Amino acid sequence: MSNERYLIACGGHGRVVLDALLASGNTVNGIIDAQLEVGSLIFGVPVVGNDDFIKTLDPKKTELINGLGSTKN
Repeated sequence: MSNERYLIACGGHGRVVLDALLASGNTVNGIIDAQLEVGSLIFGVPVVGNDDFIKTLDPKKTELINGLGSTKN
């Protein structure tokens, strides 16, 4: 079981995913998104970095949640 959970991308779809995770009682430790300012909060969850942040995580202790999505195409 993972010790930490991070959301990758927090645009429109990512915010829906984050809201659903939080509403179902899941803990999200941070958001990884190159377009958002590190330290800003979305639904109380901090933006922790861009894609390079992923390299610092222990894959045995981390769960990554895909927040990428689009309805454009």
